[in-house]
Amino acid sequence: MNGKLWRIAAALLPICFLSAQVPNPQVPQGTNRGSVHLPSPEVLRQATEMRRRMIANANAINDLAGHIQSLDDARKLVDLTADEFSKELPPRWATWSIRKRIARAEYESAADPGALIPEEHVAAAWNDYLEKIGAPQESYVTAAEIHAVRDSSYVGSQLSWVRGNQNIWTVPNIYALGLDGKVANGCRALEVLNILWQLGNQPELLSGTREQMKKGELLSDMFKNPSKPPAPGSVRMYLSAQVRMMPPNPVQEAALRYMHDHGVHGLNSAIEGLLKDLFEG
Repeated sequence: MNGKLWRIAAALLPICFLSAQVPNPQVPQGTNRGSVHLPSPEVLRQATEMRRRMIANANAINDLAGHIQSLDDARKLVDLTADEFSKELPPRWATWSIRKRIARAEYESAADPGALIPEEHVAAAWNDYLEKIGAPQESYVTAAEIHAVRDSSYVGSQLSWVRGNQNIWTVPNIYALGLDGKVANGCRALEVLNILWQLGNQPELLSGTREQMKKGELLSDMFKNPSKPPAPGSVRMYLSAQVRMMPPNPVQEAALRYMHDHGVHGLNSAIEGLLKDLFEG
């Protein structure tokens, strides 16, 4: 989905992890890959500072996500996460009502396992949205696929976090866990937003998950203790197998067609219906 369309959607979905690209602070943007010129000391200083802030913010979010004790904590968590995308988002006042709704769902789902958002409900709400915008049938998901996507995402977050790749995309404490240390059968609110972003922007993840399910195993079966550094090369081998191909994105294509046919307000209404279904149902 192009930048303009994401900014439109952001008015309704303020913390859905809007950008798939995390800038690499070690590679200044605009650098010619074929150039042999070394970055200036000032560029290196800015890159170091950006990485420091990124790590500090990610750790603050992760710590708070792991210790939600009150509704106020949940509001702070939602605001901290949204602040990571302050350049892309509308002013805070414009998204206040949605942040409030998500914060309450986050607090309830973090405080009470019985209040977790069921995977069946996430799948049904997403499929209703896909039907609304006319996405193809192969984009529809089952509760089992939602669970497998969450399993892979959580394991990947742990692996990245322990290897020092700490940023907003790898925060592990947003996931709802069961007694076995794996993802539970229900989701926390911020986790749901992460799922929505993945389903809408990473079709290769869903196709890879389906291939993995055919083998009868989850990623957590391959990495028994992902919170510890894995053996050298093991993560690289898995990831390389998952990203060999970048298929077309049928969800984004459907959203663009829907906006063309029904206008910006029509797409906004569809997204708003998805959120209300998930966080007020």
